Amino acid sequence: MVERCDVSNLPFLFNIGDLIYNIVDSLLFCKLFYISGYLYSIYTINTMNPTQLESRLRAFAYRIVNVCDALPKKKISKVIEDQLLRSSFSAAANYRAACKGISKKSFVAKLSIAFEEADESLFWTEVIKELKLLPDEKLSSIIKEASELASILAAARKTSQASLK
Repeated sequence: MVERCDVSNLPFLFNIGDLIYNIVDSLLFCKLFYISGYLYSIYTINTMNPTQLESRLRAFAYRIVNVCDALPKKKISKVIEDQLLRSSFSAAANYRAACKGISKKSFVAKLSIAFEEADESLFWTEVIKELKLLPDEKLSSIIKEASELASILAAARKTSQASLK
C-alpha cells in the first residue's frame, strides 16, 4: 500500500528519493520517501511462519506469568490471574494443535479457539489496566502484543475459513 501526503510546509529538506524513516515492528514494515514535495509511505506486511507464531504465542504466555506474579494480593487479582493464565496458555496450546491438525476443518476449529483465547487474554490485560492493578508502563507492551496476536489469529482464521468454501 502506498500513501502520499503534502509535506511542502514541513521544516525539513531532502533530495528526491531520500529515505527518511524506517518503521519496523512485528506486523508492519514502512518506508517513508520524500519525492517532489510529497511524502510517500510504502507499507508491506511482514510474514511469520507457523513455528515463529507458535514461539511468539508461547513467549506471550510466559510473559503473562510475570504479569500475574506482579499483581497485588487481592481477591479480584486472583480471579483475573486464573483467567489470564488459562487463556494465554490456551491460545498457545490451541495454535500448536491447529498446526498439527489432520484436516482443514480441524485446523480452522483449533485456530478459532486460539483466536478466542488470545482475545480473552487481551480482555483481561485491559481489565488489569482499567482497574489500575499495575502501572500502565508495565502493561503497555503486553497489551500491544495481545492485540497483535489476536489480530494475527483473526486474520488467519478468516483466510482459512474462506479457503473451506
